[in-house]
Amino acid sequence: MRKSIWLDFLKLIAVFLALWVFLVFIISNIPVEWRMKSEISSEVFEISMDDEKKLGDFLLEMYLEDQVVLENSLIDSGLHQIEARLLRLTGDNTYDINFIIIKSEAVNAMTFPGGNIIIHSALIDFCENPEELASVIAHELGHVYNRDVLDKILAEVGMTLLVTVITGGDASIVHEIMGTLLKSVFSRSQESEADAYGLILLGDAEIDPQNLGVFFERLNENDLGYDAHIEFLMSHPHNDSRIKTSSDYEVKDGFSSRPLDLDWGRIKSTM
Repeated sequence: MRKSIWLDFLKLIAVFLALWVFLVFIISNIPVEWRMKSEISSEVFEISMDDEKKLGDFLLEMYLEDQVVLENSLIDSGLHQIEARLLRLTGDNTYDINFIIIKSEAVNAMTFPGGNIIIHSALIDFCENPEELASVIAHELGHVYNRDVLDKILAEVGMTLLVTVITGGDASIVHEIMGTLLKSVFSRSQESEADAYGLILLGDAEIDPQNLGVFFERLNENDLGYDAHIEFLMSHPHNDSRIKTSSDYEVKDGFSSRPLDLDWGRIKSTM
């Protein structure tokens, strides 16, 4: 009798182990972008792409009233070349990505709803090569395709106010949403997921994903990071964490990097 009980017990353990292995295999093979989308607020999906585009264009127009927009056909062409490389295998044309370059001394890029990505001139000047800029853009595309900006606005102002703006709300509500967009930050999970999304895009685009880590290393070298010991207080993952994520990222078998065909020195000289 005792032997029979032990056999049944071992069989039960074997079943649980097999189930655990199966679940780990399934989860690890779900595309990162699918896993990310499952974590978005359900309200995000109630906003159509057309309405998101309308909202993004409206907020962008308001924001740019106080900015110096740089018209630069050379860098515009380069940005669209980078975009084409990053998205060439996704087959996703959900968004018509719109790059805007503004004069700014902050090494930064910003994502607005509807596929609008703002690139600061200082970011272009800071990047040592186009592959570094591509790594930042890949990250921002993660925010775009995961609809993180819309999710952030909804969390702050709610669906009612957001719909009011889309349908022609008053100026006070619009300014409240603009303040939310500019002052609040993405959650740490959203930032980490955008990094993960970007690393996949870089690998598929034949751009070494470690360029993202190199970018953050140089941020640290230029004191543009923050103390690693207070990471738990910050919304963004610390640069060191992001460097490690980039360094540990495993590209597909047979991967080889292919440089972007851009005259980076000439592009930077026009900034």
